[in-house]
Amino acid sequence: MNEMFSNTKLNVDKVFVLHVKHGYESRAEHIEAQMKQHGIDFTYILDGDIPDINDAILDKYFIDSMHNATPATSCTLKHILAYEALLLENYKDALIFEDDIFLNSNFNEIFNACMHEIERREDINSDKLFISFENSELNFVPSSKLISGQFLYKQETGRCAGAYYITKGSAEKMISSLQQHKCNKISDIWHNDLFKNGLLDIFWCHPTIAEQGSHSGQFDSALSHRRKDIIRAIAWWFRKKIQKTKFKIR
Repeated sequence: MNEMFSNTKLNVDKVFVLHVKHGYESRAEHIEAQMKQHGIDFTYILDGDIPDINDAILDKYFIDSMHNATPATSCTLKHILAYEALLLENYKDALIFEDDIFLNSNFNEIFNACMHEIERREDINSDKLFISFENSELNFVPSSKLISGQFLYKQETGRCAGAYYITKGSAEKMISSLQQHKCNKISDIWHNDLFKNGLLDIFWCHPTIAEQGSHSGQFDSALSHRRKDIIRAIAWWFRKKIQKTKFKIR
């Protein structure tokens, strides 16, 4: 990755980073270095760790398999708490990161270009907007769908939940749905369900400008057996090259 980072200020009201209070010090060092390199001011979401989850919290937010104090429930709760913080502080929009995210050196410039695109496109409803910036599932916009000068492409699913943008309107819809129906799936799958129910419009940023270290082998995964491993990292690099090539010829 290019070691030159821009001082371009992000055109967003708030940045949240989801983080576990204890036992993830290496992730804190990593994410703080990432944010410093990109000149990004951020706020940690630290509540919602497994020891924090009691019956009252479970009853308020979750049903079915998510009604348990598990890593998946904790992770999803932190996303929900970020939405509540956005609404409580009346931010107009927010960028949300998980703490294992790696940002491309041009992240700020591409992100801001996406924000300008939102303003000029009549087919984007900012009250339902959700933008995925990461490559964590190695899904890319096929080259046959690309339009010169365009960064945002409407899709039917997200690409995990390590780096995404939402608006105040999007947060309101998610919290309203939560109050009515509660959450029965981990955050990224829940987002997909909200899209299917017409509450969110999901867009992918192309090119992707973020990558989760727990997917690429650079961090242990908090949600599965996957561990930090050089073999995983090399395998990920090759898989990414292959997938990018496939999408280029589609």
